[in-house]
Amino acid sequence: MPARRPLHIGLTGSIGMGKSETSRMFQKLGIPVYDADAAVHRLYQPGGAAVEPLGAFALKGVGAKQQIFAPIPSSATVMD
Repeated sequence: MPARRPLHIGLTGSIGMGKSETSRMFQKLGIPVYDADAAVHRLYQPGGAAVEPLGAFALKGVGAKQQIFAPIPSSATVMD
């Protein structure tokens, strides 16, 4: 019998749709949860891995404290 592969489920939806609450429910059941929002916040915080590369674009969203404090428009990151 072949080994069972893990099932990956993505939670999507607008603000207030219950994604965070559903994630908490999964975690309480012992189901691993990857929080993409938390991962992005870690990348954008002071010393985060995204700050220097995005700062190289001289984007307005990179602050003096070397953190990203504003959304970066996709048009600013797409290169020809």
